[in-house]
Amino acid sequence: GLGTVVALRGQNNRTTKAFMLYLLMMALWSLSAFLLRLDSARTLVWWRLMSLMAIGFLLPLLAFVRAFLGIERPRWVLGIAIAAYLLIVVPLNLQAQAVSSITGAQGGLIQYQLGPMVILIALYWFTLFFIIVGHWVTAYRRTADLIQRNRIRYPLLGLTAVLLGLLVNAIPKWGAYPFDHAGNLINAALLTYTIARYRLLDLTVVLR
Repeated sequence: GLGTVVALRGQNNRTTKAFMLYLLMMALWSLSAFLLRLDSARTLVWWRLMSLMAIGFLLPLLAFVRAFLGIERPRWVLGIAIAAYLLIVVPLNLQAQAVSSITGAQGGLIQYQLGPMVILIALYWFTLFFIIVGHWVTAYRRTADLIQRNRIRYPLLGLTAVLLGLLVNAIPKWGAYPFDHAGNLINAALLTYTIARYRLLDLTVVLR
């Protein structure tokens, strides 16, 4: 069959490591979302993994943006975000405080009921998301170089897709469909395209 392999060669810097971790978390998100609809016996397990990846992917994305744009200060931003993820988001997810119940429905759709602490996790997600958007927008406004602006424009479009997918999923009758996941796949595709098109990293795409 035809498969696509994205290889990052010859680099060992923070930008490359962050992007590789971002792609890994996106892959785990896709896998858990697929298994969630396929393996009804372990619905809760796959939901928890999917939720953790759907929130946690923002951490390597934040690290990538800061490294790519050369943002060093404040240094504590990423550390605080990681600590909050490990100490707040992960325990709440495992204790079913974000989603109190989840069941598989006919046709592979998922029905769920939000838990009491979902607002706290949503606050965490939106804070990280808009920090990332803020970094891109600030960099876009500060440069007059058209090539650099194009490098930033595509990731901003990707983040717009992420936000739209999340907002659509918040509508009750559409929440069972993976619109948020589709938005994040678009974001990953646009970010990968930007890296390949403008050679931001030593990236090789191999078809086999």
